[in-house]
Amino acid sequence: MRGSNMVKVEEIDKMDGTGEYTIYDIDAPTDSADRFKLNLFARDLRDVFPDIKFACAFSGTSGRVENANRYLHLYTASDEWCWGWIAYADVKLERTGDKTYCVYSRKVSNKKYDMHRDQHHTVMTANREVAVRNAKRYLSPFTHKEIVDYSCAGVSAAIDHHQETLEKELREIREPLTKNLRVSDSDGGVPQLYAELFHLADINHEFLSKEFTTRVRNIREAYKVACEGKNNMPEMYCVRVYQHVRRKVQLFDVVTTTNLAAGFWSRTQRVVGDPTTYTDENIPEEIMGKLAVLSISGVGEYVHDVGYRESEGIFYVTR
Repeated sequence: MRGSNMVKVEEIDKMDGTGEYTIYDIDAPTDSADRFKLNLFARDLRDVFPDIKFACAFSGTSGRVENANRYLHLYTASDEWCWGWIAYADVKLERTGDKTYCVYSRKVSNKKYDMHRDQHHTVMTANREVAVRNAKRYLSPFTHKEIVDYSCAGVSAAIDHHQETLEKELREIREPLTKNLRVSDSDGGVPQLYAELFHLADINHEFLSKEFTTRVRNIREAYKVACEGKNNMPEMYCVRVYQHVRRKVQLFDVVTTTNLAAGFWSRTQRVVGDPTTYTDENIPEEIMGKLAVLSISGVGEYVHDVGYRESEGIFYVTR
């Protein structure tokens, strides 16, 4: 599934006006024959999925629905991402002008088209009843495993950035001691300068300067922290926080993850077991405490020994 089609539900009708998608009313009257057929298709799907909603892209600051493109993205209020999109249009590469009912889904693999094209994930038919069956077969909410697969890159990048920050801090702290000095490390262990200084600190050697003593201790601590994080992806839970559509209670789906640093196309297993669903009454205190910290962090921010915030509802918590 291509990134441009990964529409986050929280981006729909954003109150600050920065979103690219708006809620679409499939019952609104239209003078367009194609739009009328698309609306009928959408109403059929609403009968199949009673809680489903629709969103479309818009341009400009006025007449948003009128300027909407031909794709309708499906979702429910408790989803992280839209399930996919539907359309009544000619989406074939050859553009014959023959319009069909289309269903775009990550579950579709149309071998006639290159995997990097939208058509690879699109099934088309001229029959609306067949299109409804296609939607029932291919459209569904993202599972917790899929959420991990599609969001793990952000976690890995944030942790790499955090590691770079730690090493930068180490360089800045050691700079006064290493300025104009060439430090070699032929054995691959602790640099000789550090080894000598750390040894003196361990035996409580009294340096001539108290400031120097403090610097050595700070370097040792920074060096330890930087080494711990080097090539060591923390073990984490992926926690999805959402509100049950009908019961109106907040739920927490928690699943154990592994190998988050593996690339998206890697066949490496990233999820261990099935997710466990908690309420705010029985979620483990350790997880809830870290969620509290991450809830006041920015999206895309990694907090050392706490976790990473992927979005408004997806969190990675260290374990």
